[in-house]
Amino acid sequence: MNNKMSFIGAGNMAYAIILGYIKSSAAENVAADVGIYDINEDRKKIFFDMGCRILKDSREAAEFAKYIVLCVKPQNIDDALGDIAGYITEDHVIISIVTGVSAEYMQNKIGKKCKIVRVMPNTPLLIGSGATALSDTGNLDEQELVFAESLFKNSGVAERIPAEYMNEIIPVNGSSPAYIYLFAKIFIDKAEEAGIDRTAAKELFCQTLIGSAKMMLESGKSEDELIKMVCSPGGTTLSGLEKLKENGFEDTVKKCIDACVKRAYEIGK
Repeated sequence: MNNKMSFIGAGNMAYAIILGYIKSSAAENVAADVGIYDINEDRKKIFFDMGCRILKDSREAAEFAKYIVLCVKPQNIDDALGDIAGYITEDHVIISIVTGVSAEYMQNKIGKKCKIVRVMPNTPLLIGSGATALSDTGNLDEQELVFAESLFKNSGVAERIPAEYMNEIIPVNGSSPAYIYLFAKIFIDKAEEAGIDRTAAKELFCQTLIGSAKMMLESGKSEDELIKMVCSPGGTTLSGLEKLKENGFEDTVKKCIDACVKRAYEIGK
């Protein structure tokens, strides 16, 4: 079965993964090694036009490929696992991007201690700038894990983490884009209220996000050191930071993180 893949679910994340895979491959007609199973005819046409194989059911998905990529919503995971359970073998590798659903849960539903890679990508994967966390059940060959990892490195960065922290990582990279967008919106809205052109404010703030991220990754300085670099005694930045502290900014963000993780565990039950 080599590196053929069957995708169960053909949403935006499946599209991003497949597009990155096709773009990164030097082989001709590599899309033919990708199968798609979805009930939405419009989505199937998108992937058919990319050169992917359209699969008629879960049995064909299992027979077609070694790697089964689960890209369904959490509320649909039981149906998806039930459909493929009778066709999964010990040679298959399941790659799941389903939030909150543990490898143990999936193995129990399938009825086998099959190979599973649990993945938490994020939406910037859609533009080739994703940040993906992944873990495995411990029974994969290194070659299989490297292949799964490469699917996400094609469209950004990927980090392996222990399986027991896959819910805790969700606010770090999976949900954090929404929190960052909200933070950005507040600054841009306030700039517009002050009379500044919204497009200019957005350009400046987004570049500041990019530059700040590069400073964190490349400067070798800690977060506290970088904060101090921006703050002059009695200056504007320090005044703003003091107001954030007065209003419980850090505690609020920590509560946001806790709520995100708590919900992940609830989804997985």
